Amino acid sequence: MMEEICRDMVKVKDEVGYWRYEIPRRPAIGGLPARPQSPFGAVTAQSKHVGIYLLHVHHAPHIIDGLPAEIIARKKGRAMFAFTDEEDTAIEHVPQLIRAAYDYCASQGYILETSGA
Repeated sequence: MMEEICRDMVKVKDEVGYWRYEIPRRPAIGGLPARPQSPFGAVTAQSKHVGIYLLHVHHAPHIIDGLPAEIIARKKGRAMFAFTDEEDTAIEHVPQLIRAAYDYCASQGYILETSGA
């Protein structure tokens, strides 16, 4: 799921049970200041759950407004969504969750889309 949505990101970890993506460095262009490479999100397999961590949900919690209640109910803490059962029906909403975080970052100019994501 993240592979398709995060095409314009830098994959910094790709290990069994752990994937992490970062927003690529952006040069100063079009009046926007330069930005260093920065965290976007990660998926980790823990002992009792699989966690999806999306940093920008912590900084801008409103980006999940309007998402289905099933996915919002999986939010634990400020930026992590936990899944304990592979049959969890909320998993079908994960692409919407990741897309909401991606769209927020793109709207803020953090991501320069190059692939029509």
